[in-house]
Amino acid sequence: MSEIIKLINSGKFSSIKDRILPLLGDSIRVRTEIVPEEKIRIGASKIGGSPDLPKDLDWPKNEDLPLSFIAQFNLYELSKYDEEKVFPPSGMLYFFYDTIRFIVHDCVYDENYNEVSEVLYFDGDSSQLSRISPPKQLVDIREDLWDAGIFKACAVKFSKEKDLPRYRSIILKDLELKDKEEDLYISLYSEISKFYNRKEDKMRRLPMFITHRLLGYSDGIDNNMEIDCQLRLEGTPWKEIHSGEKYTNLDESEKARIDKESIKWRQLFQIDSDHKTQMEWGDVGRIFVFIQRDALKKRDFSTTYAIYQG
Repeated sequence: MSEIIKLINSGKFSSIKDRILPLLGDSIRVRTEIVPEEKIRIGASKIGGSPDLPKDLDWPKNEDLPLSFIAQFNLYELSKYDEEKVFPPSGMLYFFYDTIRFIVHDCVYDENYNEVSEVLYFDGDSSQLSRISPPKQLVDIREDLWDAGIFKACAVKFSKEKDLPRYRSIILKDLELKDKEEDLYISLYSEISKFYNRKEDKMRRLPMFITHRLLGYSDGIDNNMEIDCQLRLEGTPWKEIHSGEKYTNLDESEKARIDKESIKWRQLFQIDSDHKTQMEWGDVGRIFVFIQRDALKKRDFSTTYAIYQG
C-alpha cells in the first residue's frame, strides 16, 4: 500500500496529488484457484459451483426462472482485508445472476424485465449451512450452452488493493482537471494497475487482466453506472437506462440532482469473465453489482443492482 502512496506523492504527479489522495479507495482483490469443489469446505468463500445455504434460505428466482449462483463470501475470512470495516464481521454474502435471460433469451434489458440479480446475506454460523445442488433448469441449460446456468467451482484468495476511479467517472467531475492533468491522471491509473497485476499469469484479454473485486471502484467501460443505479431506483426501466435516452433528455437541474444522488452508490462486487470458472460475460465483459453506501452500513442488501458491460 505504501508504494501506491509513494507513487502519488512522487514529483511526477505533484500537480494533482492533493486532489487525488482523498479519492484513493480500498478494495479487496479476489483471485480464483482451480480446486475440486469437494475440497472446498462448506461455508468457505468461492466463486462458482454450488452455494452453501441455510435451510430457511430459498434459491433465488426471477418469476419462474432460477438465478445462477455466482459467488459466496465468508465475511469472517474477508474481515482482515476489509480496511473500511463496512462488511459485517461474520456471516455469508451470496451473489446470484440471471444467466437464463442474459445468455439464453438475451432480454436482460427487455422493457418488461427490471431485476437481473440478487444479493443474500446470512448472519448465522457456518454450521447451519448445507451445500445445495442447482435447480434442474440450470443444469439442463449448461448441457446445451457453455456460458450459462452453472459454473465451475473455484477457491479464492484475497488481497488488499488501493484504486482510483476510472477516467471520466462522475466522481472525478468536481476535480475539473485540465488537459495535462487528465493525462497525468490516466498515467497514474495505468501505473497503479500495472503494480497490482505484475505478478499475474500471462493470460491477458484485450489486454486486460481478470479482475474480480469487492468494494473499491469499478473497472467499467462506462464509468457512470452509479447514475444508472439511481435512475433505476427512481423507477426508470433498464431498457431506457441502457439506451441512454433517459439521462440525456433530462434538463440540467435534474441531471445535477441525479449526479448528486448517484454519489450515494458504490460498487459491492465486480465479477469478471474468467476461464477458470467458465464464466464468459458477452465479449469477455464484466458484471458490476452496486449498493447504496448507507444500505451497506446498515447491512441491508435488499436493494442492489447488477449491470453488465462488455
